Parts: sequence; structure tokens; C-alpha cells
Amino acid sequence: MSIQIEDMVFRKARRMTDTGLNGGPKGRELVVPGARHNLFPRVTRTEREAGIIRHRKQYFVNENPESEPAWGVVLFLEHPSMGEDSFAIALGTQQDTQQQLLARAPAWMGVGRLATELTGGETAVQLVMEDADTVFENGGLLHLSNRFLVQQTVHEAVRPGDAVLLDNGTWRSVDRLDTGGEILHPYGLYLGGDTVLTVTPSSREEWLRIADRLHEGEVLTTGNGLSYALTLTSLAHAADGVCRVDGKTPVLTAVCGGQVQTVTVNRDGQCSGYCTAGALQMDTGVWSTPVSWNTPPDAGTAVTISYRERAYRSTGSAVTVLLNEQVTGAYGTANTVGAGCLEMDSLQASADGWIMSSTAGTYDHAGHPPVLPHDGVEEDSWTLTFTSATSFLCAGLQEGDVGAGSVASPFSPVNASAGVPYFVLDPAGFAGIFAAGDTIAFSTHPAAVPVWMRQTVPAGAPEISHNLMVLGWYCE
Repeated sequence: MSIQIEDMVFRKARRMTDTGLNGGPKGRELVVPGARHNLFPRVTRTEREAGIIRHRKQYFVNENPESEPAWGVVLFLEHPSMGEDSFAIALGTQQDTQQQLLARAPAWMGVGRLATELTGGETAVQLVMEDADTVFENGGLLHLSNRFLVQQTVHEAVRPGDAVLLDNGTWRSVDRLDTGGEILHPYGLYLGGDTVLTVTPSSREEWLRIADRLHEGEVLTTGNGLSYALTLTSLAHAADGVCRVDGKTPVLTAVCGGQVQTVTVNRDGQCSGYCTAGALQMDTGVWSTPVSWNTPPDAGTAVTISYRERAYRSTGSAVTVLLNEQVTGAYGTANTVGAGCLEMDSLQASADGWIMSSTAGTYDHAGHPPVLPHDGVEEDSWTLTFTSATSFLCAGLQEGDVGAGSVASPFSPVNASAGVPYFVLDPAGFAGIFAAGDTIAFSTHPAAVPVWMRQTVPAGAPEISHNLMVLGWYCE
């Protein structure tokens, strides 16, 4: 059974507050499509005058009844705000709070309007971003779309966020979009500012792979066998900055005492690894602090670096995104937007981290993996504690006690808020002889993408009624 549009839902995090504890694990409350203030509250006059940055967390969940995986999952902002505020999205973790999110400085993805028209064949796209504090990640995806009609005639009763239908040249509100998921013309979604999101025969969208230009083995200096900290040349290909994506940041290599040693430059430019100091200006590729190796690089050996160029250049809100492929279609500036994407290869519940604390008993999780109903699985660490050779109690770190079981029958503790099991253990997986006090521990992970959203309202922003944020998604 393939994934259906109704299988994919958004659910709120358990805590929706303006405190550091905002966010946390997935809750059960649905984010209702089209409902006003269903995630972000109204911005008050005091908040507009002073300015405010507010965060909210939701989960994009695959609740396919057959627990089939969703493939090629992509999330992105569909359109900039019609007000002076702005929105951005970032990938969270299954447990993180707002305080933890901000401490790790995530990569925020934004959306902007096309600045220069495209005719097809280009390998760079120029945008004017609604939020200048956003990025385009090396090797990521740029969503390009012109699925908007501008300067439309809209009935005075229509409000942003309303489902609409084109009726004799005028867009009017309707109760729902009878289009089977895609917003097909003559139906639409009113965004405000006389702009309607709708797919017409001439609409285009594409996901373009962003550039990921790697430079390997660039020589920075030569060791002399005496100096711990050597003068390093600036990076030769860093005019647009250096990539900050985790796992793709620069790595230095040197031979010290006959052994190959490495130093990693972290996202903030600080160095770690086989060193005591070092800092690189990631926007320029200039060394602000030379790398001080734990032992001096050997005489006559090269100190090299491998790094990636940053895949975009920016001046304020004006951004040029460099691509690894060509734009295939033509796009005008009046109704085209581009957005950075959150991307996952697949979305399916999983279990891992199995630890058996028993001298003679075990559970064959490879041969008899637990059944993981997508609408029941929660992010949790579970422990089975045996009370005898055949009986056990089960508790989750988050969910608490969920009941007792036996090695002789399927164990399927019910998630009361969902009405289906958290997981099901096959009795055929138990083997050997258990004793009271033995434990089996494992973790489960839901088929859910944690998505953080940020709303930035600058000080003195004018009032706008019925503002709207539209989060788009795609999967197979």
C-alpha cells in the first residue's frame, strides 16, 4: 500500500509556550490545516511595537495504517509573509526544547522572492529573502515555484488562509478544497495581498540540488619540526565563505611525529581534535588564530586542508544560490519564490539501542523485530524488567509504566492517546532462560520529522490582520 495524502499529518509538540521549555516530544494534538492561530498566537500591539521572536515546534508524521515508509520527504516554506514579519524553519530532534535548539544554533531555512527572471539553463538563482538570517545548505535542495496568481480580484469577505474558488473572475471563499490534495485551479488558497496559491496548467515547480564544491589537499604551510603553531595561508576558494554544514566543515591534516593527525574546524570556526587552539573566520577563510598542534608538524611535510565553499553569497537580504544543476524552466519575478528545504530520505518508525542484561536470556530483535504501528510509536527508551523466568514489567522513560507481559505471548502495550500499541514484541523472539532482575532495554523512534518554526516581528511593524504562514511538503 502506497502513502496517501491523508496518511501525512502535522502534530504539535507537547509544550507550546514562550519559555525555554517550549517544544519537547511529539504530542497528540493535530495542527488543523487552514485554522487561524493554530500554531502561532496573535501578535499583540505591545509585541509589534517592541518586536518579538517566537518559536513553535510541530511534527510532520507518517501515520500510514500499514506502517509503510514515506520516501523523499521534503518540507519548505511556500511563500513569504504578506506582513513585515518573517518566518523560517529548522530541523529539530525528537526531544529538544527551545532552550536546547537555540544553544546549538540550528540552520534556519527561509523563503524569498525571485530577484532576476530565469529563462532556463542557469546554475545560480538570485532571491530577495524575507529573513536575512537564513541559509542554503551545501548539497541541499532549493524549491523553486511559480504556483501563484497575483493581482487577483478577491471578494471583500475573503480572508488570508481561506480556501477559495474562482467564480466569474472573482475569488470567493469555499468550505474546503475538493481537489484531492493538490490545490488545482479553479480552487486556491488565498495568501493575502490579492495573491492566490493555485496550480494552473502553466504552473511550474522544481527541486534543485544546491552546489557542494569540495577542495581537497590545499597546502596551508610546511612543518619545520619545531613550531606548534605555524603561519597559515588564507583559503584560496573562500570568497563566498566556507561551508558550515555539520559533517562538511573543514579538516586539516598534518604529519606529527610520523603519525597522520587531523584537526576539524567546527561550524563556529573554532578548531578541535589534535590541537590546543585555532580559529578560522568562516565568512572569509582567513585564520584569526593559527592552529596550535599538540606536537609540531614534521619538518618538510605539508599541512593541508580539505573544505567546501559556501553554496550561496549574500548581501543583507539579497542572496545568490549556487546550483549543482541547471534550472529547467522559465520563471518571472512577479510570482516566483525560492526556499531552502528540510530533506529526509525516508520517514518510518524504528527501534534500536538493544541492551540485554541477562546471563542466559536474550531477545532476537534482528530475526523478530518489533512491530511498530506508525500512529502508536513514541520517542522513548523502554526497559523490560523480569520478575520471573517468564514474566516482566515494561516502562518507558517518557511514557512510564505500560503494563506486564510474558515471553509466551505477544506483548503489545497500548498507547492510550492513540488507541493502538506503542510496539508489539513477538514471543518467538525470546530465547534462553531469564531470571528475576534481568532487563532488556531498547529505544523507539516515531515516523515523525520534528520541525521548528521561527516568527520574527521587527520593532514597529505595522498591524496586519489574518497573516499566514504556509508550510509545503512533498513525499512519495
